Amino acid sequence: MKRLFLLGLLFSVLWGCGEGEKETPYSKMSDSKKGTFVNSKGVYLKAAGGVDSTLRIGVNSVEVEGEIATLETSTEVLLVGHCWSSTNKIPQYNEKNTTKVRNLKNIGKFRSVISGLNMQTTYYVRAYIVTQTNNKIDTGYSPNIKEITTQRGENMWIQKANVSEIGREGAISFVIDGKAYFGTGNNGAECFYDFWEYQSESGTWVQKANIPYKTAQTNSVGFAIGKYGYVAGGAKYSNGKVEKTRTMWRYNSQTNIWDKAADFPSEFCKSSSVFVIDGKAYVGGGKSTFEGTQFFCYSPSTDIWRQIAPIPQRVSEAAAFSVNGKGYVCTGVSENKVQNFVFEYEPMSDKWTRKADFQGQARNNAMSFVLNNEGYIAGGCNSNIFFDDCWKYDAINDQWIEMKSNVALQRANGIAFSLENSYNSTHVFVGTGILPNRTSTNDLWEYLP
Repeated sequence: MKRLFLLGLLFSVLWGCGEGEKETPYSKMSDSKKGTFVNSKGVYLKAAGGVDSTLRIGVNSVEVEGEIATLETSTEVLLVGHCWSSTNKIPQYNEKNTTKVRNLKNIGKFRSVISGLNMQTTYYVRAYIVTQTNNKIDTGYSPNIKEITTQRGENMWIQKANVSEIGREGAISFVIDGKAYFGTGNNGAECFYDFWEYQSESGTWVQKANIPYKTAQTNSVGFAIGKYGYVAGGAKYSNGKVEKTRTMWRYNSQTNIWDKAADFPSEFCKSSSVFVIDGKAYVGGGKSTFEGTQFFCYSPSTDIWRQIAPIPQRVSEAAAFSVNGKGYVCTGVSENKVQNFVFEYEPMSDKWTRKADFQGQARNNAMSFVLNNEGYIAGGCNSNIFFDDCWKYDAINDQWIEMKSNVALQRANGIAFSLENSYNSTHVFVGTGILPNRTSTNDLWEYLP
């Protein structure tokens, strides 16, 4: 006599999902119209009917429910749960993508929380059961297979893999061909010249060739043009002294090789501002014994710096970005005071224009990034006050719009960059820097707009 049990699984999704597929390897029995199937081991399965099972679908997890509808008295349930796959439409029980619900000895419902999923990804999910009858163990499945698509995150921050083993502030970052790069900085005791590439699909960092500074640097400027990244200037702290450099290095992302580029033409290249417009970098301001006003334009095709109009006010430790063919330098330190001013640079006229003041509190060492062709300022500090707010600049209407704040932004002198993911959505990453307790951090956070 064949061992008989009925395993049911019925899904209903709060936001709705596609219809599931029947188990194709199963042979249909004479009563197949009633939903009965048999697998190669002679285990009978039947979809449960009339069960109001609810799933919770999140960004990285889903909650599903199954049911053992009927069970022979001679059959012992060893294990039930759910298995899933994003590639196999008929998921199988295995040690990796399987939940395990133990101590379920009778018929009834069971629930699984499947976590660690990718955002906005379709998964195939079904229930399984492991039974034992007369010392023989069998595995069976529900014939109901559901397609469940995880949600797209909205207005939330998710912590990602740490940037490096050592926390730091004053590092540089830039993006080349959809990949982010990070390096340099200091932790208050020493400076660094290591260099890393972010693997967005796996969410991990891979170390690349070190920046060939003779001495490790911090508070340099970093930018990318085409397939090349650039790191210029910065300073080394040694025995209470500040040693500045004007050296610039160029990174070939395809060969993982650094070579020498033209030196920055001024001593002011520590805590300077940088933005890129039409394949040219604009670098200026900065800090030596006082803030600077000089600005220069770098052309990679000629490897030449040329001086442009000075910014109207001395500035260092400012936030900077470019949108709509214009550059913006915002907040920072000027004449030993933190500021909330905003200056716009127009390359065609080589002219700076004072714009509407930043509407948050005055600050320095804030993080800046561009998302959907709009500039943002986040975090930063003013003496012992650290900010967790975020502001978007509407360049057309010359207005600042306050966005949702988050504790992940409460840092200064960190990095920020934007990356387009596999489903054509651009996300922002913020990390490293100095925290309110004055310790350097190595964490990384992704913003899901």
